[in-house]
Amino acid sequence: MRAQHTYKGFTLIEMMIVVALIAILAGISLPAYNNYVNRSKIKIAQSDLVALSLNYANEYQRTFAYPAAGVDLSTTTKLKERYKGWSPASEDFDFKTDSTVASKTTYKVIAVGKSTSGVAGCEISINQLNDRAISSCSYSSSGNWL
Repeated sequence: MRAQHTYKGFTLIEMMIVVALIAILAGISLPAYNNYVNRSKIKIAQSDLVALSLNYANEYQRTFAYPAAGVDLSTTTKLKERYKGWSPASEDFDFKTDSTVASKTTYKVIAVGKSTSGVAGCEISINQLNDRAISSCSYSSSGNWL
């Protein structure tokens, strides 16, 4: 009577099938994950804009005027200097005031996606009437905030 050998382990074909399945799943899930991350970056920038607009409203309550067109608030740094209590949570956007709209009774603040992030060119805005818009962004085709 001969002893029968039983081999334990996986064949090369079985291992290749498992690796192929993992690659397919990764190929499907990675774009969905990147989409999720970029949408969350946009939502963070939107909340930063709301917080900034509250600072504008606070200034209006104290002085009965928004910063006029002569005040340079064209960069995130200048906005942070003016409004010490505001600091954006998102480093993926540059924040600025639209100087063409700025007056003592109106303002429009804008967040523009940096080229180094997945939201490059995405432009989000809010004004004194709480009108919210998003443009040049593949994540919102309707022009409304997410």
